[in-house]
Amino acid sequence: MSLELDLTTVDFRSFSHDERIEKCRELAREATRLAANGNDEKRAQYSDLAKRWIELADEMENSD
Repeated sequence: MSLELDLTTVDFRSFSHDERIEKCRELAREATRLAANGNDEKRAQYSDLAKRWIELADEMENSD
């Protein structure tokens, strides 16, 4: 799977509410994948990033 990481604020704002949530979850999955393949320092950073993407998606989901 190829993840489009060249995402701008304008792109993100053009997504529907549900698409924004899905994009956050997609980015969390990618960060989790990178964490699994990283050294200890990178693993912790990517794991934290994944957690933050999930938190953002959850927050948006609960703001409906």
